[in-house]
Parts: sequence; structure tokens; C-alpha cells
Amino acid sequence: MNKLHGFSKSKTHGPALLVLSLLLSACADNPAPLNSERIAMRYGSYGVEVLSMRDGVRRSSLYSLDNGERVTRTYAVVKFNVPPDSSIYALIENQHARILRGASIGSTFQDTGWVVAKRSSYIGTLKVPLGSGRLQQLMQLSGTLHVAMHIYSFQIRKDSQIIDYATIIELQHPDFVDQDMLSTWYAVDPSIALSDAALMTLKKLALAGL
Repeated sequence: MNKLHGFSKSKTHGPALLVLSLLLSACADNPAPLNSERIAMRYGSYGVEVLSMRDGVRRSSLYSLDNGERVTRTYAVVKFNVPPDSSIYALIENQHARILRGASIGSTFQDTGWVVAKRSSYIGTLKVPLGSGRLQQLMQLSGTLHVAMHIYSFQIRKDSQIIDYATIIELQHPDFVDQDMLSTWYAVDPSIALSDAALMTLKKLALAGL
């Protein structure tokens, strides 16, 4: 599978739980399926639950259903970069409102004609200590976790307008994605690779809600 260096666009699709449409979309020229698509194709179902929204940071669980119970496959921390008083906010106001209410970020923009890209700044592994507890509960796992961690800039483009919409931190369920898989799908952009200090700050942000 090709690594993603620039913008990509998949076909629009219906509700996330319609796995058939996601499978058809994956057969198109789409070098980097959205996380929602990967989860639905792997586990047969997908949903998103907003766990908290505070100070411009959304924490959410991208989950599948296992015997009717939600299992977090991706724990996502989204730091929004476009303030309401920005001159470009009006361009994305409707989509942003839907996302704040719990809509998936990638599909929300793609379904409204935007082209999306993930510019990776870090791929690695994060140790989540047993004392945290919350992630273990969400992922229905026990003990200290070592989870794949992906940090990237989520950008959108329409015509000549490019917007750096958010910085996203994703922690992956070990059964879903590991570091080697992330490294196969994406390549860290050297121009935005994180310094040790910046990485530590974002790791703390990721763990703060756990």
C-alpha cells in the first residue's frame, strides 16, 4: 500500500455502519482509507462517540461492536486549529459544527467536497500505565498497554484553499493497528517532524484524558 504524502480523496458514502459501501469505496483509487473505513472493513461495524469537548480539544472513541458492546479501536485527541474569529472559519463552519456534535472528521469533509490529507509528524508507541485505567476500559483490555501512536496534521483543500484544520493524536487498539502497520501506511514528513519537547507535550495531552 502506498504511503500518503499529499492529498487524497475517496468516494463519498452513506452512514458509517453500511459496510458494503465502505468496501466499494476501498476498491477505488484511494491510497489511504479513513480510519472509519478501516474499522468497518476489519470488524464489520463502526461508530464514533465524543467523550469530551473542552478548550478546543475533542476526545473521542472510534469503536466497533463486539457482541453488542463498544470496543474502542482508535482513541483520538483532536486539537482544532481554526478559531471562530478566523477569516476562513466561515468556509468550514457547518462541517465544524457537525464534527463538534460527533460526526467523523474525514468523511464529513469528504462528503462536502473537500479533499483531505494527513501530514504525519510522528509514528511510534506510547506506554499507557495501568494506573490510567480509562483507555484499558475503552479498549476492553487489562494491564499496562503499549499502543501505536500516530500524530498528524489534518489538512483540507478545496480549489486553491488549503486549511490546517487540526492536530490529531491517535492511539490504536493493539488488535487493530501496530506501529509497523502505521509505518507502512504513512511516512513522517521531515519538515514537520516533532522535536522531543513537542512530542512530550502531545504525549501529555493524549494521556491527560485517561
